[in-house]
Amino acid sequence: NLSNAKVTFLKKSIAQKNAYDQSVYVKLNGRTLKEGSDYTCSWPSYDERRNVGTKTVTLTAVTGNKYGYTGSKRASYDVVPNAPAQICTTKNISSSSIQITWTKVSGASGYVIYRSKGTSKNYKKIAVIQKGKTNTYTDRKLKNGSRYNYQVAAFQKVQGKTYDSIPISMTAYTNSKKQAVQNSK
Repeated sequence: NLSNAKVTFLKKSIAQKNAYDQSVYVKLNGRTLKEGSDYTCSWPSYDERRNVGTKTVTLTAVTGNKYGYTGSKRASYDVVPNAPAQICTTKNISSSSIQITWTKVSGASGYVIYRSKGTSKNYKKIAVIQKGKTNTYTDRKLKNGSRYNYQVAAFQKVQGKTYDSIPISMTAYTNSKKQAVQNSK
């Protein structure tokens, strides 16, 4: 029975801009099933697939398939907001503060800002901006001449659940000639 199958998606969460690049994989009794010959897959509508939220796919056994599979199974994945396209510093860098700015994300409810210091990959949440139109943040009380790494993620609230984008990253230095900024996804 297909209801006992293990269903996995290419990505458990996928950004809106990639919402049509999702794939599903189905295994049952040690076999990888083939769409079309073993089962059919009913995806949400074209328009619905690009909206932020949890999406449900229904897999149904093909009548008369080679192995006699029966039944159906539902599986879900999340579509999350797009990440900001860019993040950078403004000219407002001092010995104790760094101001960052990022591109606005259409439909975002707000943004979450994370920071780590030096070469640490241990990011901590430092701010939540509850307005989707706000795209700057000033980090204060920093140490002079130090390296700080920032990540910004957009979030959107849909039916009581919050969906976060993949964060975008950059590095900046306080009051230093190393004003270089790295931008990566």
